[in-house]
Amino acid sequence: MSLSPAVIDALVAAGATVEMLAAAVKADMAEADARLAAKRAKDAARQRKHRGTDAVSRDVTVTECDTEDVTNQPLSRPPNEINSNPPTQTREKQTPRARGATIPADWKPQPFGVGTAARAIVDGWPPGVLDEQAEHFASHHRAKGTVSKDWHDSWSTWVHNSKRFKGFGNGQSKQPSRGGSTRDAAQLALSRMGCG
Repeated sequence: MSLSPAVIDALVAAGATVEMLAAAVKADMAEADARLAAKRAKDAARQRKHRGTDAVSRDVTVTECDTEDVTNQPLSRPPNEINSNPPTQTREKQTPRARGATIPADWKPQPFGVGTAARAIVDGWPPGVLDEQAEHFASHHRAKGTVSKDWHDSWSTWVHNSKRFKGFGNGQSKQPSRGGSTRDAAQLALSRMGCG
């Protein structure tokens, strides 16, 4: 039996003394310890039995085999119609891939074509941002040692990603300002609750 809070409350309501409650708790703890010891003994016996079964299955007896019927002649193999004449694989000469190069020291961005998404993005930048971003792009790739086959294409990707990484913009944030202090927010909350 486990002494739940409901059982203890019932004993107190029935007029049990502190000594009676202490004796009941001690008896409950002794019973729980006995149950735990019995479970551990049962688990240990089961584990010993399991280990004994494993040991028996690992015991292997090796017997000598008869070698009188064995011949040294190789076995004849029936032809395999599927792979009787496997095709010889001739590798076609592949032209080596064109390797990229690091960004040239004198790299400058080429203008994007009219009507392209990259051109629309660049046209929306404030004055000076194009030169700033081009320098940032070049110094970033020089520092990383980036190799590219088409630096104009890499620059186009940089321009497209500029919106995602929010590296710059036109100064008009879509998010509301988080201005104000914590104190202002606390006073506002208190006034809403009618406490301030």
